[in-house]
Amino acid sequence: MKVTPRFMIRAALVATAGGVIGAFGACSKDTAGPPPPPPPPPPPTLATPAAPTATAVGTNKINVTWAYTDTTVSGFKLGRCSGAGCTNFAQVGTNIAGNLRAYSDTGLAVNTSYSYRIQAVKGADTSAWSPSVTKVTGSGGTGGTSITLIGAGEITSCASPGSSQTAALVKNQLTADPSTIVFSVGDNLADTTTANRSYANCFDPNWGQFKSSMRAAVGQMDFMSVGSTDAVFSYFGQPVAPNGYYSFDAGSWHIIVLNTAPWAQGACSYAPSNANNNCAGKPHPEIDWLAADLAANTKPCLMAISWERRLYTAGPPNAGGMGKNENMNDVVPMLYAAGLDILVSAKDKQYERFPKLDVDGAADPKGFAQFIVGTGGRSLDRMNAATAGNPVAAQYGGTGTGNQDSWGVIKFTLNDNSYGWEFVGTDPARFSDKSTAPVACN
Repeated sequence: MKVTPRFMIRAALVATAGGVIGAFGACSKDTAGPPPPPPPPPPPTLATPAAPTATAVGTNKINVTWAYTDTTVSGFKLGRCSGAGCTNFAQVGTNIAGNLRAYSDTGLAVNTSYSYRIQAVKGADTSAWSPSVTKVTGSGGTGGTSITLIGAGEITSCASPGSSQTAALVKNQLTADPSTIVFSVGDNLADTTTANRSYANCFDPNWGQFKSSMRAAVGQMDFMSVGSTDAVFSYFGQPVAPNGYYSFDAGSWHIIVLNTAPWAQGACSYAPSNANNNCAGKPHPEIDWLAADLAANTKPCLMAISWERRLYTAGPPNAGGMGKNENMNDVVPMLYAAGLDILVSAKDKQYERFPKLDVDGAADPKGFAQFIVGTGGRSLDRMNAATAGNPVAAQYGGTGTGNQDSWGVIKFTLNDNSYGWEFVGTDPARFSDKSTAPVACN
């Protein structure tokens, strides 16, 4: 077929029209689809941890602890550098599990400065590094031997969540330092509800995990809760059984655990001069045992653990004044004469620390420091503000609005000839109390 110019023009018009239709669409009913969704927002930035706490343990170990409220983190990175003013931090080991808040750094150099900082990790995200903390090894006792004790009293009521929270603090410490000694200060169980009158129901799920090695003291509520001395002593076994009082040595320290609950043998066993208890002419087995135990002691430092307290902040009608418990009139002078350094008590469901005092509460550089640590989880008593003449150095209690405050445990670092302390709270933001330098033994 002969292609004419007219045919070529018509073909070009058809092609052009097709291109126009293709470009603008052939159907007037076609519409654009919905816009694509915006990209998801980036995950929230992980909060920066507060500066950790570091405690030198002898000459070659530093225990590092920290607080962090986000329980969904996958882990932590611990950075360390050595030398005064150092900045060349390097990660210590591998990531630390997200459920831990403590790490024991061992194999360190003697008398050396170490700085630590912590970083939270959640998948591929990391927080900013915390402020750093610095500690020097070998700053404790003269021989480099340090032992950690951790514990509390007034521990368990089935209605309170506090005992599970304080048990977690103890567990963290044992993970960081398995050689830590766990102790209690009495009223391990304080629940007389019929269904709860056994250690199995309330104590075992939390603090019961430490029972096999725990140095436990007993309190009045232990006996009132389970209803018999045999039930208390058979549960704990030795050394608590058969009397509730015993002693043990830890490094340079001799530690005496007293039974100051009147239930078992009557208050005469530890307060024979107390006329209100009609002790005249009655046997005093615990007093006799204590005298022999103190006479045989050869350790330079002395601690006593007793549910009953000697000194405390009094309630009404003398709210805020310093009280002295007369049931301890015989025991405490014996301990004081032997050079007592620390008396740890409970009974009051609060925390109090008194400076070095004599048996009557007067300042004495060779006296003993009284710690009341009734913060194990049972509940919290409302704290009376100290009034004139009350030398209490630190105190913490409930607000009077319920049990939603912070419970806690006391951690002692026992050096060769000195000690330090730290109150570790379930909510560190509410209250803290920590020694700033080792306290020499008497």
